[in-house]
Amino acid sequence: MRSVPIAAVLAFAACAPEASIRNAVPAVIRVETEIGAGSGVVIACEPHFLWGYRVMVLTAGHVVDGSEGVDLVARHPILDVAIVEIHSNIEVPVVELRQDELLLGEDLWKIGYGHGEFWISRGCASARDRATTPVHPGDSGGAVVVKQGRLVGIVSMMGMQISLRSQVEVPANSLCMFVPILDLQEWLSLYLR
Repeated sequence: MRSVPIAAVLAFAACAPEASIRNAVPAVIRVETEIGAGSGVVIACEPHFLWGYRVMVLTAGHVVDGSEGVDLVARHPILDVAIVEIHSNIEVPVVELRQDELLLGEDLWKIGYGHGEFWISRGCASARDRATTPVHPGDSGGAVVVKQGRLVGIVSMMGMQISLRSQVEVPANSLCMFVPILDLQEWLSLYLR
């Protein structure tokens, strides 16, 4: 297995605004490829005898689509999600997956690298796959978490809204669309131990 030239900058943000999500912050990384950048979430970190640690990162599929330099483990056949592998010489924190349904109106946080900068923003669930938290280019693949830092989704895109004045679609930065982790459990079990 070859080493992956994907740059993963660990975000050890010691000043997470909410203590209840602090444990999820270090598991969100910046994913850079030769064609673009986004965010990713560490879902597994296992010791490996050759390179220290084998790290599995869940990200939006479009963040790594078309990239030659990514060690792609799997791309979901329908949803905008992929698993990539990176190698690390240090143990990397792993996010905990939430096992129950997200409630409408439940508080949540989006953690990612919008515009290349580390961001944490708060909102609430407006549907099982949408949140009222701001999202920006670069947040794709980032984490959507609830209290205790449990992962409920992976940011897939910004929502679009129709401008009444111009009748064209414009980005709705206040609408975060994500792939619910519950929709991925069976697929993830094929690749995680």
